[in-house]
Amino acid sequence: MADPKPKETIPEFSLSLERRAGLINRLGLMAIGIVVLLIFLDFTKGKPTVHWSYISIIAALAIAIIVNRFGYFKVAASFGLLAIDAVVYILASSEPYETGVCLHFVTTGFAGIIFFTREHKWYGIGFGLLSVLLYDLAAIGNMPVVEYRHVPLNEIRTLFIINSSVCTFCCIFILHSIMQLNSKVKDDLTAKKMEINFQNQILVKSNAELDRFVYSASHDLRAPLSSIAGLIDLIHRDRSDTDKYLAMIKDRIGVMDRFITEVIDYSRNARLGVKKEKLILKPLIDEVVNLLKYSVPKQIEVFNNVSPLIEIETDGSRLQVVLSNLISNAIKYSDLRKTSPFIKISAEITNTECRISVADNGIGIHKEHQSKIFDMFYRATDRSKGSGLGLFIVKETLEKLGGQMEVISEHGVGSVFKIRLPIATVSSKSQL
Repeated sequence: MADPKPKETIPEFSLSLERRAGLINRLGLMAIGIVVLLIFLDFTKGKPTVHWSYISIIAALAIAIIVNRFGYFKVAASFGLLAIDAVVYILASSEPYETGVCLHFVTTGFAGIIFFTREHKWYGIGFGLLSVLLYDLAAIGNMPVVEYRHVPLNEIRTLFIINSSVCTFCCIFILHSIMQLNSKVKDDLTAKKMEINFQNQILVKSNAELDRFVYSASHDLRAPLSSIAGLIDLIHRDRSDTDKYLAMIKDRIGVMDRFITEVIDYSRNARLGVKKEKLILKPLIDEVVNLLKYSVPKQIEVFNNVSPLIEIETDGSRLQVVLSNLISNAIKYSDLRKTSPFIKISAEITNTECRISVADNGIGIHKEHQSKIFDMFYRATDRSKGSGLGLFIVKETLEKLGGQMEVISEHGVGSVFKIRLPIATVSSKSQL
């Protein structure tokens, strides 16, 4: 079996390569400008023929810029630095040493060392040594590429000041640019670190939820099965109460079916992306109420007070899951001892959000439980026959939709669950 492919390591400053490449492009364009200026000066002196060295340098700089655009930074930097060194050498070898043109080799050597990252340090050192070698050759003054230019003594001092100033400016510019690049890289790395930490927090949360889910799900699946097995055993022993036992088995199967439905809802919400659609809110709520009608005791009145003119744009399937869980909970925890038990669904709209509330006068929730009811598998009362997943699914689904949930409840009085959904389009036909 072949050895697995080793993981590639990321260079220490790899994030700054694109910005360094941009700096190489700017310097390359500056060097092309200098060469064009030299050609122009030759024409003004009556030399109509362009020297071969100028053409070679422009070609090298153009190749460097083109290669740079394709992402080959190391090749582009090498071509660019060689061409810039050539420009400086042509100038330095064709003028007296005292004009200070040789000082520009300090700039090219500095650039060569700075441009390359630590993993390519030998390239930087090589270009630094090349600048030193070319400086020595130019200083000797016996190997000019173009015709030697004699400079009057009264101009030498001026040229030295200009060249030394330009050299200093270029070094400062390169150093400042590299410092900016490193600062931006540091910011990028900090942002990446924050993103990784955030993703780690999500993974920790997901792992914790998975552990709780496996533990509780196994219990919630086994409990009804154990009950059904026990009831079947009772039927074998005593067939006089078969109908009673079958009704109890049916009830346990219903519990399992509801739990499996909740697990499917949770899985779909976690896996599938949000799919927005325009829908009228009132018929959606009527559909949810109709699906739950067989579980609603006759004493409970369900009021859909939502205007038929309200149209929203959101994920209809997810909103249906949220409303189904909230209305189902209102049914489960109703107080049938009260004179007129009710469930009221209402909605209002603003320019940016849809506010939906599900209110009931059921048993209510104790204050100490209200901060925990959205936790996975949490049950706030002994009356609970569910899995404890319902409100957890509501919270997770609303997070997918970018919504928020608020609960107002008083034990013995009732509860109000308020949903706030930001939506792309909210309209009321009554406003038209």
